[in-house]
Amino acid sequence: MDAIAKRLVKTAEDVVRKTLAELPADLRVLAGKVPVLFEPWPNDSLVGDGWDEDLLGMFSGDGIDVPEH
Repeated sequence: MDAIAKRLVKTAEDVVRKTLAELPADLRVLAGKVPVLFEPWPNDSLVGDGWDEDLLGMFSGDGIDVPEH
């Protein structure tokens, strides 16, 4: 991974860590179980599936039911 990609991953990790810390405790527990992966660009499979080459983020998986307060 080149220096720019490393810096971007570090920035993304910092944002995720800060965001988790600011969530209410009950939601923080749930969100902390969600795997977060960082890649410098979408892989060929994603692009082949129609995702933009400049994709900045995506969620893949089942959602959770969180009661409204």
